[in-house]
Amino acid sequence: MIVAKDGNHESLIETMNELYDQGEVKHHTIVDKEKNTTHRFRYANNVTLNFKKL
Repeated sequence: MIVAKDGNHESLIETMNELYDQGEVKHHTIVDKEKNTTHRFRYANNVTLNFKKL
């Protein structure tokens, strides 16, 4: 598992955006009502870390 934020891991973010456009990205949301916090995650399997066309 790799965590990446915008601005880091440029090729990984670009690949995830392409996969999102293709409908290949899954989403998960966790709501913590006590802390009034929502965590949103997006993920995909077999994503390369280097620039590589899908």
